[in-house]
Amino acid sequence: FGLSSILVGIVFYLLGKFQLGKIVYFFPNHVLVGCIGGIGVFILFTSLEVTTDTTFTLNWDGIQGTIVDHFSLLWVVLAFET
Repeated sequence: FGLSSILVGIVFYLLGKFQLGKIVYFFPNHVLVGCIGGIGVFILFTSLEVTTDTTFTLNWDGIQGTIVDHFSLLWVVLAFET
């Protein structure tokens, strides 16, 4: 993931440097929103896994093992979000 982040940063820098920001308008809006939403979900799941040191899955056992059983670790994050 680190290499892809650096690559995206370089591409965005070059788009700005050569004033090619209008190229973004060639991509449909729903595609961009979907990609950004997917990245947000990935960040959410990864942050839960890192905070609780478990593997998150989208079933009852995964939710209970990650959120319910480790709520003592997550309340600090929730406290600072409000």
